[in-house]
Amino acid sequence: MKIDKKTYQERLFKKLSQSPDLERERQLLNQLFEQPVFWIAARANINGMSLLSANSVCPRIKGAGRKECLKCLSRVLKKVKKSRRPEQFLCPAQCYSLCLPLVQGDALYGFLIFCHLKTRPSCESLRLFEALNSVILEKVQKELELSKLYQTIRPRAIALSTVHTIHRLISSSLNPDELLPRIARLSLQVLRAKRCAISLVDKKTKHLVSKTVIDLSKKKARPQLSGAMKKIENKVMRTGNILLKRSYISVPLIDEEPIGVITLFRKINGRAFDNFDQEILTALSEQAIGAIRNAQLYKEQENMLLGTVKSLSTLLKVKSGYPYAHSKAFVDIVLGIAEVLGLSEEDLRNLRFAAMLHDAGKIGIPEEILKKPAQLSGKEFRIIKEHPKKGAKILSPLERLKPAVEVILHHHEKFDGSGYPGRLSGEAIPLGARIMAVADSFEAMISRRPYRKSTSVPEAIREIKRYSGTQFDPRVIKAFLKLAKSKPFKELLLKGIYHGRPKKDL
Repeated sequence: MKIDKKTYQERLFKKLSQSPDLERERQLLNQLFEQPVFWIAARANINGMSLLSANSVCPRIKGAGRKECLKCLSRVLKKVKKSRRPEQFLCPAQCYSLCLPLVQGDALYGFLIFCHLKTRPSCESLRLFEALNSVILEKVQKELELSKLYQTIRPRAIALSTVHTIHRLISSSLNPDELLPRIARLSLQVLRAKRCAISLVDKKTKHLVSKTVIDLSKKKARPQLSGAMKKIENKVMRTGNILLKRSYISVPLIDEEPIGVITLFRKINGRAFDNFDQEILTALSEQAIGAIRNAQLYKEQENMLLGTVKSLSTLLKVKSGYPYAHSKAFVDIVLGIAEVLGLSEEDLRNLRFAAMLHDAGKIGIPEEILKKPAQLSGKEFRIIKEHPKKGAKILSPLERLKPAVEVILHHHEKFDGSGYPGRLSGEAIPLGARIMAVADSFEAMISRRPYRKSTSVPEAIREIKRYSGTQFDPRVIKAFLKLAKSKPFKELLLKGIYHGRPKKDL
């Protein structure tokens, strides 16, 4: 941080006047010379000098004598300024006085002046106080330098810490809806600001779209911007330059081309944003760009994969000719149970793919078995039981679907180990497969079949509960029952499986 000479001298004198060492020197003078007038003058001519420890040149001189005092001090200060050596003199009141230069190296910073001494200082006293002042001044200078060094290093240390934190953010979330609020909160914490807004460029319209606004005075994040805030962002976006004002700082997010803007408003302590804040926010934004771009690319890949899975799911249904395909509500019930259980975003994503493709193996089952209106024979059922393995085999070459393949392979296992194909039991069955087993059985019971009547939702729920701990995982059953009590669940059934059927069956 660059400080001009005048500011440095002001800081030095302020710190010197507050120095405990200088206070101890004053007390020593009081003992030796019986309460002299003690004050400090900055390096300037006497008429314009800064007096930090006295209200006037000499409070004991009144009236016309003050003018004579000023003239005397002016002559003495000029002499000391030139010689840079202590000077004894008689003040206009004919009292012993002493002027000590504050010298460090080649620099003269000011003067210590002692007036109305009761006795004349000895040569030994002069050398003692000269050495003592030199030590005090050097100590004050070192404290100022350390403070300056701290102020210089602190923002860079914060910037390095911010870089590290952003790296952790990148690895912890690739969901833009989670990532952007985290970056906003981190910015507020590091720069001690009250409000942070992040807007990104829409690829189609090329306009800025507000993505997150975190306001510490509000409980909720609101993705809305005032007209003034939008003007600030648009200006930064258009020019590509940082805007630094007292009440806000706005930095463009540029990755070959502008992708957005991050803006902070009002510091918590009421101070103005400065160059240090700009340096820190710039470092933060550079790392945030990488995190945001990674999240955007990941989102695009996920959308492409989801589209591919949907197409594959539709193709498999058509190809298999299976007349009793699951409804659209099936996937939502599976995900609803998983959300109640608190599964992660990644686990939910893999479970969605598994739910959409879990009957992929039926493409290899003879059509006459799939379309048989009556109950299956033992041999036919053994053939049907092969579909989880066939589905896993069909989908296993797709690397991104491997976590879903495990769920597909075991979604017909039973909690007590009596299921197929691996006769797994308890926690050995993937959690996604245990969830899907409940949703699959529930939907099968409330759906119509040519060879049996459908059951009502309450009946199906009672049946599911009856097999808790044997066919189904009790923990999954508990989550399913919680989901079944929710209003969205009933709306889901009305739009999906129960579409067009009486509400009384619910």
